[in-house]
Amino acid sequence: GGGAGRDAAMRESNAAKTRCDEMTEELAALNRTLAENTAEMGALSAQKAAEVDTVSAELAEARATLFAQLDVARDKLRESQAALASATLSRDEAQRKLSGLTTDGVILTPRPAWDALLAPLPALRLALDGGARVEA
Repeated sequence: GGGAGRDAAMRESNAAKTRCDEMTEELAALNRTLAENTAEMGALSAQKAAEVDTVSAELAEARATLFAQLDVARDKLRESQAALASATLSRDEAQRKLSGLTTDGVILTPRPAWDALLAPLPALRLALDGGARVEA
């Protein structure tokens, strides 16, 4: 009888050991799956972070471009305003000179003022067609 009891105990022990081995293997498989999933999650996170970085960089670049264009537009506006102010001054000056010259079509300005007005014309004509003369 003692032999049979020992055999039963051995069988039970072997069955328990087999169950234990199976569970250990199952646990190892679960650990591998967990590691794979964790790695996959990490890769996805990195990918998302990279996408966010890319979009952020693109936005920053677009913003910088817009600000640069805005600066250029501001400069052009300043130039236009300066040119307008200068043209307005020239016009006002010309109107003052004109009002000095005529009232109701009557020329009031003495001859020297006319000479002063017309003085630049010969120099201008020289400048316009004088290029050839300078070379010759």
